Amino acid sequence: MADTQAIEMLVGQFYSRSRDFNGLPLSRLLRVFNLDPAAAMASLVDCIGRKRISCAFATVSTNPHIKRLRDLPVEQQIELLSNEPPEGVCLYPCADLVREHVDAEQYNDRPFTKMLVLSAAQLDWEGFDLGVLERYQNDPRYYFHFYDHSGSLSIRDVDGANANIPERDKVFLQSFGVGYTEEGTRLAVVFLRYLSDLSPEHQQYWNSFRYGGKVKLHSEYYRSSYLGEWPQYVSFIGAILAEMRLISELTKSLYGRELFRETYDDDHRPPGFTPFFRPTLKNFNDFVLAMDKLLSENLNYDFFRGKVPLETERLREDGKVVVERRSTISLLDEWLRKMVRWKNEDEAAATIVGPFRDVRRKRQAPAHKLQENEYSKEFDDQQHAIFQQVYLALMHLRRTLAANPKAAKINVPDFLKEGKIAF
Repeated sequence: MADTQAIEMLVGQFYSRSRDFNGLPLSRLLRVFNLDPAAAMASLVDCIGRKRISCAFATVSTNPHIKRLRDLPVEQQIELLSNEPPEGVCLYPCADLVREHVDAEQYNDRPFTKMLVLSAAQLDWEGFDLGVLERYQNDPRYYFHFYDHSGSLSIRDVDGANANIPERDKVFLQSFGVGYTEEGTRLAVVFLRYLSDLSPEHQQYWNSFRYGGKVKLHSEYYRSSYLGEWPQYVSFIGAILAEMRLISELTKSLYGRELFRETYDDDHRPPGFTPFFRPTLKNFNDFVLAMDKLLSENLNYDFFRGKVPLETERLREDGKVVVERRSTISLLDEWLRKMVRWKNEDEAAATIVGPFRDVRRKRQAPAHKLQENEYSKEFDDQQHAIFQQVYLALMHLRRTLAANPKAAKINVPDFLKEGKIAF
């Protein structure tokens, strides 16, 4: 049996001196002490059982030189240790052993780095109140990119106009995702690996928004970021943008013009749409404004030329006739009624046009009166309802257009065919 104290010393020193909290390869330990695996086994089992050392395995974590995942149960570590080749195993000190080699207090101003120092896994995650992101969202010096259930954050143009930004504020987060409390409240979730890269000032800022309870990752973010698998579901905004692209493709083939002036792909999403929606009145109003711009203000006025009257006449009280430009929503409504023979014209047109009108109506309130900001879970629920109603409206419109025998054959993504859409 090898000297367990010597093994612990080597593992602790290697970890504390490594550049990125790396584990000691088992093959290196065997060379240092001139041991064969069988001779080292009993000592390693003893160290693992006393939770002085833990092991990472290539068959589990791909790259065992970085502690990506949380420690396996002791029994599973011991079982794998007896079967894994030494080249596929790395040894890590547990927290008590780390403290014997590292002054962890020096990391008190970097709380997330300190967690890694004390042997937390790189892909351990922390949850934060969504308000943590508003500091960056409201600062034009920062760039956000949102995907279906995740996002990234970085400083803009550090070599140009913003070159004088203090080094501590040059924030970069490679990835953050959606998470939930046990009660279902939405959170921003970040892996320790990325939090650790923040400056001390920003680590402390994020720590002030930290949620202390149990946090569950959104299933799609967990699948893509933790397991390295392709997502199975898209968000409603992803589905809405996909439907708009298909509708424009169909209207171009049928009428020579696209219904929407602008469409977006996943790499260039319109501003204002984010899964990291803090349920406040201000954020909800901003969201409704963005949705109205995406829908009614984005309808191509020239698309309706020659199909329905673009203007209407109104008789004023003084007897003069005023010619007014019609709204795009009313043009869409009349065009749909003329284009398709519905069994129930009012119900069918309302299914498509109704959400356009509802979004426009909700936009009017903040445009015409001052409102005091407030926080309520109801705004989250209202946003979800709008997303769902708009998606269904666009889906029905796309299917209506596709039923025309003259329509081009379009490639409908599987997630739309199979309804794999989730918040």
